[in-house]
Amino acid sequence: MNKKRLIILMVFLIIVIGILLCIYLIDFNTFPFDMKLNGESITKININDEYKDEGVKAKLLWMDVSDEVKVTSNVNSDVPGNYTVKYSYKKSFINKELEREVIVIDNIPPELNLAKEKVTIYTDGTIKVGKITATDNIDGDLTKSVVYDKNISTKKAGKYKIDVSVKDSSGNETVKSITVIVKDKPVYNGSNNARIDVFISEQKLYYYENNKLILTSDVVTGIKNGTPTGHYKVLSKKADVWLQGSDFLDHVDYWIAFIGRLYGIHDASWRDKFGGNIYIKDGSHGCVNMPTDNMEKLYKRVEIGTAVNIYD
Repeated sequence: MNKKRLIILMVFLIIVIGILLCIYLIDFNTFPFDMKLNGESITKININDEYKDEGVKAKLLWMDVSDEVKVTSNVNSDVPGNYTVKYSYKKSFINKELEREVIVIDNIPPELNLAKEKVTIYTDGTIKVGKITATDNIDGDLTKSVVYDKNISTKKAGKYKIDVSVKDSSGNETVKSITVIVKDKPVYNGSNNARIDVFISEQKLYYYENNKLILTSDVVTGIKNGTPTGHYKVLSKKADVWLQGSDFLDHVDYWIAFIGRLYGIHDASWRDKFGGNIYIKDGSHGCVNMPTDNMEKLYKRVEIGTAVNIYD
């Protein structure tokens, strides 16, 4: 072999060795292929919202091969938690994977239901808030997790507030309040130690004798709280009466006055219903309206001088 051929062979071997060395040193997972996430690597969405994946951008040399990337996802937007979207490109010597974390957030607070939003009691009485329930879209029944102050003092008349709250496992909280009106103990009058209590917020009348409840009735009081509150007494009572004002003339079977001749308790045969929220839009002129049958019972028992206690 002459010298020229030997040189050519040596150059050829050097080139082959160089190519093999380059192949050994090159990381074919990154070159000549490139893949990047579109958007952020961590995405947050609210529960029940639709998840729209932003995908990836993949290039092999100068060619866009994004459509060839395989996407697998376990995202469930109906259930809060952490999920993963995986992107993989496998072709020939290229094996590339990327991941995106998707966090589904529960931002819906629990539903809190109060049996009463307002309670009226006398001093030293017991506060009865009624049934309180709570439910959550994820946790279900949360009634046992409801928290409120059960030790409010009722020794002094006044207006108090009980905050009722419940929190779900995601930290969402719902807070409602119950207004507690503490009234001074009622006044008793008459030979039978009787009293009439009217609660405007409840639209109820209660008649007691010797601290025993004798009669309960739905009522309709003055429109928009037009019935005066306070402690009064029965001034007079009369049957078969015509009530007259600037814009009305009504006949009633029974009339019990507690403020002059302007305010009293009487039947209202023109009404089909009593109680509830009727008084807000269709209340009386200030008197306390009762169904005729209950009014007859009250009229026959009540005495002149009997206490009439009217509360908010």
